[in-house]
Amino acid sequence: MKKEEEEDSATAKLVCHGAYQYVRLPKAFRFEGDYVLIDRYRSGVILKPLPANLAKTGKRTRTK
Repeated sequence: MKKEEEEDSATAKLVCHGAYQYVRLPKAFRFEGDYVLIDRYRSGVILKPLPANLAKTGKRTRTK
């Protein structure tokens, strides 16, 4: 199994700023790039790296 595919768990800090809520990810969970795709899954969310070419065009595809 590749390192990025290994399942790990940790806790992260939630920060509220105005109308936004941020999640402060530990270093081991940080993404490269400027955007992630957000999917709702049961009672949580899944963050996936968004390829740079999709982030630039503004196109978002829903994956399951």
